[in-house]
Amino acid sequence: LAGEGAYELDDGTGRIWVLSSGGGVPGKEATVRATGRVQTGLTFAGRSFGTVLRETKRHSDASR
Repeated sequence: LAGEGAYELDDGTGRIWVLSSGGGVPGKEATVRATGRVQTGLTFAGRSFGTVLRETKRHSDASR
């Protein structure tokens, strides 16, 4: 479906994959804050992920 995807979020202390459904994925080097539910052992688009955040809301800094 359009708008679905996955992106990696890095806060400087660690990284986590974020699954987006409806918001697409942010551009490279974008500043974002994501809210969602943490899930483990998930397969998405044929790829297995250990721990992911299933995004329910995203805030981005459009100035970057």
